[in-house]
Amino acid sequence: MRKKYDIQALDYEYAKRWIDNKFRDAAFPGGADAAPERRKRAARALTRAGSHSSLNAWCEKWMTSKEWNAMKNAIRAARLRREKQRGTAIPTRGVDLNVMAHQIVSALAKAEGVTISELIEMKLKKDYAKLKKSR
Repeated sequence: MRKKYDIQALDYEYAKRWIDNKFRDAAFPGGADAAPERRKRAARALTRAGSHSSLNAWCEKWMTSKEWNAMKNAIRAARLRREKQRGTAIPTRGVDLNVMAHQIVSALAKAEGVTISELIEMKLKKDYAKLKKSR
């Protein structure tokens, strides 16, 4: 089975803080159906997650896909803020998509485990290279 996400060493502190903050929500981790005892076991296990790889293993065991996606989005936003502070952020452009186009690229990006921008680059890179050569 493919990992849902891989927390990088640089992201450990932010991911750990995000998880700690989510524990304020009684439905975390595992959703509203999770038993209180499961939540206690998860909290105890979290105290032993002292590295990015052990935190990743904790997330794999205790978090739902929805929680993973929320954390990934928060980590990406934190990375972007960090890059902006350092002046290394990749410039962005806004693009308007109709609802169906957004649903399609969003679902494909989610299935690939990448952002929409990464998906577009991945899927269209060869075609763009051909277009540039033909000019």
